[in-house]
Amino acid sequence: MQIHFILLLAFALMIAAFALQNTMIVAVNFLLWQTNTSLVIVILVSMAAGAIMVFSADLTNKHNLKKERKELRQQLAELTKTKEELQKAFDESKKAETMEKTPAADEPVDKITIAQNNNHD
Repeated sequence: MQIHFILLLAFALMIAAFALQNTMIVAVNFLLWQTNTSLVIVILVSMAAGAIMVFSADLTNKHNLKKERKELRQQLAELTKTKEELQKAFDESKKAETMEKTPAADEPVDKITIAQNNNHD
């Protein structure tokens, strides 16, 4: 970010030096409008118009990125919620599956059933 600012400042200084060295009066024609003015004014007005165009394009881009980031955060929240719901359902199904394999407390358990349960673990 700092290098960008330094380059921008250097460019502005070069334009200012160029403008100050070219102080002659020039004729400016724009559509039906015509005037004589200093070349410095023409250069500085042109530079300001270009800066405004770049600024507005950058502002539009930042707005679009902010909007996209908001949409992506909403998607992330929805997907996180879905993941948690699926994880909960998976955990409940695993718990139910474990309950089915485990004999009830009032059922008689023989040595073969215990050995089978230990082999599956």
